[in-house]
Amino acid sequence: MADVAITFKVLPQGIEEFESVKSEIAKMNPHSIGEEPIAFGFKAVRVTFVMGDEGGVDELEQKLGAITGVSSVDTVSVGRIN
Repeated sequence: MADVAITFKVLPQGIEEFESVKSEIAKMNPHSIGEEPIAFGFKAVRVTFVMGDEGGVDELEQKLGAITGVSSVDTVSVGRIN
């Protein structure tokens, strides 16, 4: 069984929600978490999780979308890692 890296771009509802959204995502123990500038001070949270290849991308996307202050969640990439 191989591991899979899944990267998401999470957009907060506004500039004020960015830090609280990022903090809540950090509690989910991601492999990495960062910021992606969008425009005029607005930023997205770029987050990567590593998990087994048995699935769970949709479930993880739903959990991210359920965080208070999240506007949208996009799956950026899914790929096997060695």
